[in-house]
Amino acid sequence: MRTILSSAIARIAVTAMFLVALLPGSSTAVAQSADTSYTDEDHGVTIGWTEQWEAELPTVDSPILSLMRDSSVFVLISILDGQAVSPEDAVWFMYQEGDEVVEDRSTETPPHLVVNLVDVGMVYTVEAYSLNDGDTTVLVSVGTVPVLQSSAVDIAQEDITINGLPVMTGQPHGEAVDLTGDATPESQSRTSRTSSDTTETTEATAEATAETERVSRTSRETAETPVAAEPPTEEPTTEATVEPTEDVVVSNEPGAYTGSVWGYTFTYDTDLWEESSTYDSSTYDGLRLDGESSTVAFMGISTYGDDPVACLTGEDEYFGADSESISNWEIATDANGDPLWYESDELAWGVFSYTFHSSTGTDVEFVDYISCETIPGEDAVLIVQMTSFPDDYNDNLDDVLDILDTLEFQP
Repeated sequence: MRTILSSAIARIAVTAMFLVALLPGSSTAVAQSADTSYTDEDHGVTIGWTEQWEAELPTVDSPILSLMRDSSVFVLISILDGQAVSPEDAVWFMYQEGDEVVEDRSTETPPHLVVNLVDVGMVYTVEAYSLNDGDTTVLVSVGTVPVLQSSAVDIAQEDITINGLPVMTGQPHGEAVDLTGDATPESQSRTSRTSSDTTETTEATAEATAETERVSRTSRETAETPVAAEPPTEEPTTEATVEPTEDVVVSNEPGAYTGSVWGYTFTYDTDLWEESSTYDSSTYDGLRLDGESSTVAFMGISTYGDDPVACLTGEDEYFGADSESISNWEIATDANGDPLWYESDELAWGVFSYTFHSSTGTDVEFVDYISCETIPGEDAVLIVQMTSFPDDYNDNLDDVLDILDTLEFQP
């Protein structure tokens, strides 16, 4: 993750140089700052954030307020001259040729854009707001790795405000209206999907994993279905980046998916799953699906080569590291007290319980099922990761295994 964020800084620096020309007023804007707020007095704009964020305040050379949380979510906020740049134009500042536009609502109010920065392996969700009767444009960009996009937007909305109003709400910020209620459609994260009854115990994890009955459900020799809520800790290296052996023809329709890089295919029930986002670059591909009480992500990637055990170990170490968002990450056990962990030359999977700490202070227990499977003939693996409430784990895993029953790799 840190490798990816470091690569993004270079891109941000280029954008900052361009934004210098759009600084409001004189070359030195009047500003005041506190530990968790920043005020541009020239335009009457105050940005606030919670203590979980590390901040770098704007300077004369870089008119960007940079906020980072858990080394995984990056928020950039720029206060610009509204006469020089409109919100519709501002949302395109981060875009470069070769980037993938995931969602384009740049002509709506407020303008909204989701862009995959292919060269740095990050996705940015961008909104721009017009304040002071058009004299000020405020640009907000929420960046993270693709599989964390929805969670990142949700966290930014809960933690960061403009003049006391939440960011990323899909509402203009020029009027003092109450925007603290519903989250955006993109915000179907672990936090926004929880109900008032979120105190399930992790003991349910053991009972919720009957390995023997799952074996017959999949062609993989065992019961697994991982969900990669986040990609590996490191950006793919040159040695690990391998192109598929043949060109992949992709024509995805609702209920079906073909990886644009690694060419694997599967189908899913559109009555149970809704496509949330896709992950496509020159080195990885994948799809995230959201269900009623779970989410599952599929990602083909060459970071771990064709070693499924190294992949599962790497994912375990990543999520088990100290984090303000996740604690008590541990391998779950079955009814006999044995670890739910499987290894082979082609497949590895594990079941993990943990506590998720939302920015609102709510602690929620989750169970993740993560598997890594070698993509035949390629120096890459397919990661599958399912996140579920403990009580719903069995049913949700059954639904994911139904998807995996349809999984095929290109010859």
